Amino acid sequence: GDFRVLEVRPGTQAHEKGVRKGWSLKKANDTEITEETNMKELFIRFRQIGAPITLVFETSEIEDGDLGGIEEEEDVTWTYRLKREELCGYRSVGLRNSPDMKDVAYDKNNNIIEIGANQQEFIVIERLHDILSAQIYLRLEDGSGWVFALDPRDKEREIVELVG
Repeated sequence: GDFRVLEVRPGTQAHEKGVRKGWSLKKANDTEITEETNMKELFIRFRQIGAPITLVFETSEIEDGDLGGIEEEEDVTWTYRLKREELCGYRSVGLRNSPDMKDVAYDKNNNIIEIGANQQEFIVIERLHDILSAQIYLRLEDGSGWVFALDPRDKEREIVELVG
């Protein structure tokens, strides 16, 4: 498998340790990373046993300015909408302040802010896959927050669809 670093955010451990976009993950502790590796299960197992995680990256092919086949994307956006209610089970979904299911966004009247009613389209500037929760979060272009892309009750079922 190709487990390449797609983004390194400032202020994270990866950024502080000098991890660079384009590096490929080869080992987590003593586990070789292959196409069959289930990263979520691997990290959950490490967390359950309380093991610190040591990651080994392949960096030899990455030169300054070369992202190892990953192109730098500027101003890339995607347009999504909630699938029809009969397909996904939702009329709308609650917005999140951050990519965290518990961080629900509320308006000034303390009502949950919802998005996606009547198949309203929304523009996304970032897609984040949380390995531990197996959820995919979509950051909205207007800065209002994040939307989850998978049904929290069944992470195999997408509740949004890409339309552009």
